[in-house]
Amino acid sequence: MLEFNVEKCHVMELRKSKRRSVWNYFMGKQIMKTKEEKDLGVIIQETLSPKKHISKISGTM
Repeated sequence: MLEFNVEKCHVMELRKSKRRSVWNYFMGKQIMKTKEEKDLGVIIQETLSPKKHISKISGTM
């Protein structure tokens, strides 16, 4: 059985709307929210802009 590790998990809310509802997510305890995550070497931002990832891989950051 695979254990769920709340400490290693984050929530990123993606929406087009600038107005956002405030939600809290729980799995035993609260899961932290993030505006940016790195997954498989790719930097993903809540705005879905590739600018930060491109800057990092091109060395202009």
